[in-house]
Parts: sequence; structure tokens; C-alpha cells
Amino acid sequence: MKVRTDGKSNMTVLIKFVILILAMAVITIASMVYFKILVSDAGDMEKQEYNEYVRHYAFIADNMENDLWEEVFQGAKERGEETNVYLECFEGSEAVEYSKKERLQIAIAAKVDGIVLEADESDEILKLIDLAVDNQIPVVTVMTDSYGSKRQSFIGIGSYNLGREYGRQIIRVSTKETKKVLIIVDDHIDDNNKNIVYTGISETILNEGNHLNLEMDTMVVSDESTFGAEEAIRNIFKNSEELPEVIVCLDEQATNNACQAVVDYNLVGEVNIIGYHITDTIANAIERKILSSTIVVDSRQMGADCVDGLNEYIATGYVNDYVVMDVDAVTVNNLREYRKDAAK
Repeated sequence: MKVRTDGKSNMTVLIKFVILILAMAVITIASMVYFKILVSDAGDMEKQEYNEYVRHYAFIADNMENDLWEEVFQGAKERGEETNVYLECFEGSEAVEYSKKERLQIAIAAKVDGIVLEADESDEILKLIDLAVDNQIPVVTVMTDSYGSKRQSFIGIGSYNLGREYGRQIIRVSTKETKKVLIIVDDHIDDNNKNIVYTGISETILNEGNHLNLEMDTMVVSDESTFGAEEAIRNIFKNSEELPEVIVCLDEQATNNACQAVVDYNLVGEVNIIGYHITDTIANAIERKILSSTIVVDSRQMGADCVDGLNEYIATGYVNDYVVMDVDAVTVNNLREYRKDAAK
């Protein structure tokens, strides 16, 4: 029996063959594209490996929720990125809260290449700094020093110069009728720095404000409890008959608390508040004349100087032992200029 094949059967076979060829072509092209992507990714990975950070530094401060310390850290981190250094903030986690001593121990155990540390006067911190240096880990202390330790450099604000600037601001807002000046001190500030700041204030008033007759007093508040510090400052305003004409705040938290209290008790204009540091909230308080002035330091530059100090020591074996940052006063008269400079 003969089977006939006509044109339609040949055409069907041809179409199937063409479809098969096209499918194979699509698969081939897709495979080539996928391979190219893999090669590209591999190249990127090689590039990333080539650009790995050359050093790993630890940043340790008491309270990273504080705006000032966040700015110091950001300044240090930016300088680290510029110099191929990875700066890690050692602040524990939400699940586990480590003390400063424990974080310093972790950094030493991790064998980081350098440490930026908000130090203090305690013997345990001094011993850990010395342990780090003995293990070839240089330490730069910032804002608060550890006297007698082996740290390589201290970068901070000169306490005496800070006191002098506060003294000048007290003189600026005082008259012959001004009697009481209250200085609010955070108990975290070590006694040596407190005394030096107080000496700077006293000597400046004595030398430049000898036409005034001021009675200065201090009040120590604890930063262990935000509400405790806030309540202590609010108590100042509860008895307006004993209200000091000038209140000096030596830290950011006290500045914010004092501004809020003077508003809550409707005593704006009754007391001159001199603050510390500047944030949007503090700047707005100056603009609304709730705050007479605030003392500022370039906190981002301070952070950058910390990384520069570690880099310099690792590269040369030498670094400045003591670096003092300049302080300035921001008032309603120069607030606009300050904001322009900060925005650059």
C-alpha cells in the first residue's frame, strides 16, 4: 500500500523545524546573557574585594542617642570612608545592653585596628585603655580624657576655654541688678573638668565683669534617668521668687529640659538660659528668644580628627598628644550665619 505525502505535510514538518531552531536560538541567547551577567557580577565582586577597608576602628561612647555624639560619630565615619577605614559603633543591641567597659573589652577581643573612646576617670577604663595599647591597638580619647593612661591622643574641648566662653555669655546677659547665676552640671562630667570649667567662668567674670555682683551656685543632675534630670530642672522654676536670673547648662539634655520648663511655667524672658550644643530644637529656641545663647563646637570635625589621629599614629608612630577644639557662642544675632555655614 502506498502512502501519499502532499505539500501540507511537508509544510508542517518545515514549520516545526523552524520553531525548534528558533527555540534553540532563544535558549542560546538567554544562556549567553545569563553568563554575561554572571561574569559581570564576578567582576563586581572582585572590585568589591579590591576596595575592602584597610582598617577597622571601634567607636565607643556612653550615650549614642545624644545628638552631639551622633554628630561626632558621623564626622568620624565620613572621614573613615574617605581614608578607606571602616568605623563601627560598638553600642550593643536592642536585646543586650553592654556597659562601656564591656564594649571596650569586646573591641579589644575583636582585635580592631584602633579605638575612638569617650573615656572617664575610672581605674577600670584606664586599665582597659592600657591593655588595648599593650595589644598594639591605639586609642584616641574624645571629649573626656583618661588621665595617666597610655592613650595616644585626646581630642576635646579645653575646659578652661569653655568656662571662659560661658563667663563671657553670662556677662553679656547680666546687668548690675543681676544677682543669681545657677550652673547645671551633669554628674557624668568628671570632677576635674567641672572644676576647670568653673574656674574659667569665675576668672572671666572677675576680670571682664568686675562691674557685676553675681552670686554663682551649682546644681548637679544625674543623666541616669531622663525623667529624673528633667524633674530636677523643672523644680528650679516652681518657685519664681527664688528663680536665678541666669541659668547655665553644661550639656545638651539640661539645655532642652530648661527650655521646655521655662515655656511650661510661662517664664520666658524672666530668666536667661545659656545652653550647650546646637540642634534644630535648640536653634529654634534661640530664634524664639527662649534661649539666650548656646556654646557650640564643630562636632563633625571632632570626629574626623579622631580618625585622622589614629591614621597618623598607625602610619608614623606619632600623633599630637592633646588636640583642643575651638568653641563659639551662637546667639540670635549670628544664628542665620551659623545655619548658612552648617549647611555648606
